Amino acid sequence: MEVFYRPELSVQTLLMDANSVQETAENLADYINHLMHADSVLLVRLDNQMRYKEVGSWRSGKGGDTGAEAVMRQWLPQLVESWNTREKLSGEELEAFLKALTPFTVPEGCLTILPICNNIRFVGFAVFGKKSGEGDWTDRELPILRFLLSIIAVTFANKNLYEDYMLQNWVYNTMMGRMQANLYVTDIHTDRILFMNKTMQEAFGLENPVGKVCWQILQKGSRGRCPGCPVQRLTESGEEGVYRRWEEFNTLTGRYYDNYDSLMKWTDGSTVHFQHSLDITASKKLSKEASTDDLTGLLNRRGGKNRLAEMLDAARHQETILTVCMYDVNSLKKVNDTYGHREGDNLLRVIANTVKSVLTGEDFACRLSGDEFLVTFAGKTEQEAAETIKLVEERLLAVRRQDRIPYELSFCTGILELRPEHTMSVTDILREVDERMYEQKRQYHMQQGKESVLAAAEAQWRLLKPEAFDYDQQYLYDALVESTDNYLYVCDMATNTFRYSRKLVEEFAFPGEVIQNAADIWRSIIHPADWERFWESNQAISDGRTVSHEVEYRARNRKGQWIKLHCRGHVAQNSAGEPRVFAGFISNEGQWFPEWTE
Repeated sequence: MEVFYRPELSVQTLLMDANSVQETAENLADYINHLMHADSVLLVRLDNQMRYKEVGSWRSGKGGDTGAEAVMRQWLPQLVESWNTREKLSGEELEAFLKALTPFTVPEGCLTILPICNNIRFVGFAVFGKKSGEGDWTDRELPILRFLLSIIAVTFANKNLYEDYMLQNWVYNTMMGRMQANLYVTDIHTDRILFMNKTMQEAFGLENPVGKVCWQILQKGSRGRCPGCPVQRLTESGEEGVYRRWEEFNTLTGRYYDNYDSLMKWTDGSTVHFQHSLDITASKKLSKEASTDDLTGLLNRRGGKNRLAEMLDAARHQETILTVCMYDVNSLKKVNDTYGHREGDNLLRVIANTVKSVLTGEDFACRLSGDEFLVTFAGKTEQEAAETIKLVEERLLAVRRQDRIPYELSFCTGILELRPEHTMSVTDILREVDERMYEQKRQYHMQQGKESVLAAAEAQWRLLKPEAFDYDQQYLYDALVESTDNYLYVCDMATNTFRYSRKLVEEFAFPGEVIQNAADIWRSIIHPADWERFWESNQAISDGRTVSHEVEYRARNRKGQWIKLHCRGHVAQNSAGEPRVFAGFISNEGQWFPEWTE
């Protein structure tokens, strides 16, 4: 074995991965012929799936057919076909397989086939030939051949590994490049881009982005990481595989993206930032259109409830307070009746725009129904929210004066502060603020409508006095009924008999216009939550505790719809101070939807 140390012999050329199998075969033949005599050499490289990959050969002299070439022509197809049609061979099976083929004698001499193995993985075969008459390979020569083949096995294994890596890399890059999603990787310390797929490069109009700072080329005029970028939080947690989702408006492309950011291991073993980003501009536009109120530009009921649910979850998670305010625009029906629905729409828009002007940060407003709106203040107490609402009222007053608007710009509110520990659902919250708003609405009507109610009642009382002038009471009643959209009612206090206008009788399916003890009928159609208030107000009239009457309640009409009613009335007394007539009007303020507070 001392021959291995002779200066003219070197295995370095056999370890060169860059050489082709043909070059390796020629180098091997040169090496062998310094130690022994070979007539031909054939090397066959297989890939990691035991498929034929590459071949190289050498023969001494020129012309004629060498033994190696005979193997190529006759045996190699048979070997490759056998390897491809059976399961992975064990070492014993392959040795037996090779032994059956060796020696293979050709007219020019004797051939020996040996495996090229790397850790029991077969990466190829070698065929060595001698001329006829030189005998077979000796026991001294075969170990040398096997040793040399073990060196070549390293180069073949490296070639296979490199080719597999390049194939995987090609597949990965092709797959990533064709994905209809934006993908990129950055260094968590420098924010320099390590990888970006073609889809994202084309979407952002970038060439050769690798090595550049992400926020410098992915945003317009940015001086640091994007608002909402979670890299800092991800690196502080240090958890790989955990992603953070956030929505971004990109100033460079003018589009919206749904981003998924996480940490992962890079090829050099370092931890890097990976982002998977989807363009959601089209879906966001559709979603916005579906959740936006056309008249005011605010969120509609569906969009507002969803946004409120999101803010509730965020407030609980971040342990911050949230204040919800419901407001109901005053006198909308009066403005519609007096100035037309176009002016009523303008009333709603002016108030909505003024409310929007005071919203900050995560605050939002939505339109729940015709004249009911919801405002949610993030991080504000009830007192702070009330001060903001007061600011809105001051601005509305200034708008009315400046534009000389002939009707009032006002609303009634209900405010509810929610602390992190609260357990109320969205439905519970809407119901509670609605009750609070309804109470203020009742006070508003009592205050604002008192003079008009008293004046109307006084006029009716004067008309009913027999000494004032002579008139036909039936004609007076008919004239009053036809002159108003409200429902007229008159009650004979002595007999507790009511007469209601035909419009009310038809709307609420009363048995007739004249009804004695009407309370039972009202009880069957008034909302259970409003009955006590209705009963108390009417009982005060019956007991003589008051001569003026005003109450709001909800009643179910003949179609099963809930209608908001506002009832005002007054008691006319005779000269002895005895109650004689109780009369007034019931205003229909439109349909009320129970789901508004669900």
